[in-house]
Amino acid sequence: MEKNIFSNLLRCRSNSDEDFLTELFAAVLREWNKSDPEGCHGFLKDKNLFNVAFGSDVRFDTQHYLPNHGRPDLYIESADALLIIENKWGAEVRDNQLANYIRFLNQVEKAEKGLILATVFPVDFEDIKQKVNCQVSRPLDSPFDHRYWHEIHSRLKEVLGNKRSQWKDRLVYLMETFLGFLKENGMDLQEVNDDLKGGVRCLSHLMKEIEQALENIASSGSIKWNCRGPWAGYDFRSPNGKDLKYWVGIFWSKPEELVFDVEDSPPQYREYLRKYLGSETPGGMPCTRRLFKEVGNFFGLETVEKQIQELKKFVNHCLERVDNALKTFNRSGGDSV
Repeated sequence: MEKNIFSNLLRCRSNSDEDFLTELFAAVLREWNKSDPEGCHGFLKDKNLFNVAFGSDVRFDTQHYLPNHGRPDLYIESADALLIIENKWGAEVRDNQLANYIRFLNQVEKAEKGLILATVFPVDFEDIKQKVNCQVSRPLDSPFDHRYWHEIHSRLKEVLGNKRSQWKDRLVYLMETFLGFLKENGMDLQEVNDDLKGGVRCLSHLMKEIEQALENIASSGSIKWNCRGPWAGYDFRSPNGKDLKYWVGIFWSKPEELVFDVEDSPPQYREYLRKYLGSETPGGMPCTRRLFKEVGNFFGLETVEKQIQELKKFVNHCLERVDNALKTFNRSGGDSV
């Protein structure tokens, strides 16, 4: 089956998954607003989604700079309305980031305004909201809410079904392709089938194998289970790791990939680590990603012992890359790469 065009573009993106998703969503909204402004404004006004009413002069900006208040992912504005959407695919939600947006919105004089946190994975929004409101002088007196991407997908799918015959081919194609991208990347809502039993058991076995692989690599007592976000894996430290903390595991959005990352790496090391490890997580941490089928043909190995051995090789290879990055940093005196 031919891969979705947006999914193909994702593989060659230069920035984060979240930035990529935001750019696609903005592109769909711009085209929709141009072809069918009434329908687009109705979507944004839907109280079950964004709950902000816009006039006719709407603009859609991504990574819009707010002096002293950050760069929200999506900034939608008209003469009398403003909506900020903060998008999270895999990175953790930062309550101070949302607090900054509320401070900004409280200074804006608009008839309609709002702040929406859009996430792929479950979050405790009431806890987040409480933490945010403790940081601001006054809570936002407009919509400050949370939406899941599967809710956005469901509404867009419904709209497309109702409007397909009225829309231009260009908008229909763009909306269909975007919905396909969301579905292929697990951002729709699907029924659970019998694969659940085998999937959960396989995940449990994988975590046990990773823990076993780390036993002779990690510093004594440093292996800690970490499933606090949209991922499952282990934090650990290495005896030769310059006090760096590492993590190895999988992200829910891409369970076919094994990921090694350097947690909370000092800013002076980060560019070197990104260069040697070759990638970064949605949260911006330097990492190495490998498809399991590329890790010694992992799924084809006949025994648990052989799979654990391949996991060890992967982790040791990544640790060697970290060591090379730090040596290069020290030799260069800290100059940029």
